Amino acid sequence: MTHLLYMIFFILFSQKTALASNQKIFNAPGSQHSVVFMRLKDKKILFSKNSHLSLMPASVTKLVTASAVLDFFSPDFQFETKIYYDGHRKKGVIEGDLIIKGGGDPFLTNEKLWEFASDMRNMNIKLITGNLIIDSSLFDTEFRDGQRLRAKSFTSHSYDAPISASGINFNTYTIFVSPNEKRNAPAYVSLYPFSVEGVSIENKLFTKDSGTKFSVVRRVSHHKLDILKVNGIININSQFKKIYRSVSDPILASGYGIRSFMMGEGIKIKGGTISGNITGSAKHFYTINSFPLNQIINGLNKYSNNYIADVLVKNMGARSTGKAGSFANGIAVINNFLRDKARIKGPFKILNGSGLHPGNRLNAEQIVDLLYYCYQRFDIFPEFLASLASPGAKGTLEKRLLMKKGWIRAKTGTLTKPQTVAAIAGYMWHPEHQIIAFAVIENGKKDKSYSNIIDMRDRQDKNISKLYESF
Repeated sequence: MTHLLYMIFFILFSQKTALASNQKIFNAPGSQHSVVFMRLKDKKILFSKNSHLSLMPASVTKLVTASAVLDFFSPDFQFETKIYYDGHRKKGVIEGDLIIKGGGDPFLTNEKLWEFASDMRNMNIKLITGNLIIDSSLFDTEFRDGQRLRAKSFTSHSYDAPISASGINFNTYTIFVSPNEKRNAPAYVSLYPFSVEGVSIENKLFTKDSGTKFSVVRRVSHHKLDILKVNGIININSQFKKIYRSVSDPILASGYGIRSFMMGEGIKIKGGTISGNITGSAKHFYTINSFPLNQIINGLNKYSNNYIADVLVKNMGARSTGKAGSFANGIAVINNFLRDKARIKGPFKILNGSGLHPGNRLNAEQIVDLLYYCYQRFDIFPEFLASLASPGAKGTLEKRLLMKKGWIRAKTGTLTKPQTVAAIAGYMWHPEHQIIAFAVIENGKKDKSYSNIIDMRDRQDKNISKLYESF
């Protein structure tokens, strides 16, 4: 009996000691934390700290967007970009306009455009006598979320690309850069895969023996679509690089890009590239089907693609209202999903689907409750789980949480302004507790010296690993 009492006392004392030790983690001066770890088989909370503290979740918001989109559509749903002509078609000539009706495909990339242009050639289409018309009316004309922090100073970075229903290649240019074979000679710089009408390159990049250091800046031209200025040096032994920059005009950029693929297949368009709408007499003759939604969600979460998030938000808005998709009517769908379907208890605030809006507010308990809801949805959970990044694999966890293989799937979030944000949420497998849903949101205090993002991530990874081992 004495031995049994001693063992019970030892177990209780060990549990209290571990709990006291755990309470010291996720505790950094100058930061606020909201943390929850929940065992999914019985919803037991294994650890929590400030679980109801609403903070900026940054791109962890994409978990909300992804789950709402999978619920609204389905994992195998495909968006349609429809091709029409207005006029007559005979003997390889379309006498009239070619019209591209954007269907809000956020993943309309080179592979799909190559296939389309090749199919046009195989249909014996050689000439369009009229204009190439881009119909992007599925969405409204607010190309960027005007509530974003950078609303008054949009950048040329790819993460800040404008949003449209007819966008191609995430509304970005791909700039191919490679060193010359000769020292002190200009490097090879071009648009990938084809040059684009209206886009010029100013190449002041030179090949050297020294290290590589160069910049690529997109500028709007008064006479052309865009100018890409490339300056600096590249080492003669360097591998080729691909740099991505946002387009300035998403409608014209899509039209010029599509024209370049058609020219590559020997198809000529005599007229110009303009924005417009389908006429009643237009004839539908081709459809570009998107990749299935589950593949699109993979790109959204594994690589934290802001463009995909915003396009999906507008898609839900358009299809739920029958009106032009907007950020406002798309966000309304997300908020209704959280409240009415996932039954997430408020208050929460979702103003933007990508996580770039500094006004978004969630706490760790709400995120974990959403993860539990998705876990219960067998119709969407396999695709939702597969979309999350895994340590050591391509994506946002490629260099993080490498202590075990296959033990965690998660979405990260990062912001640097108006205050520093480092967040991570997802699922982990534990040998005793099985699947654990977790959320860690850390916000640096506003108007204080900003925490270093790398230090915040490293500290979080160590704390997550320490807590995992203590369970």
